[in-house]
Amino acid sequence: MKKFVIAITRTCGSGATTISRMLADELGIDMYDRQLLRLASDDSGINEALFAKPIF
Repeated sequence: MKKFVIAITRTCGSGATTISRMLADELGIDMYDRQLLRLASDDSGINEALFAKPIF
């Protein structure tokens, strides 16, 4: 199977995290939320807050 990414943007309280988990379960894929920022921070040594900061 080819690798792919599904990105779901949302506002707080919209239920997107729940929907994302349901979709990931249905497709049998991993789901990352803020955990991805933490992993990138741990791997690079860059502060996690810098990954979440908008660039514009």
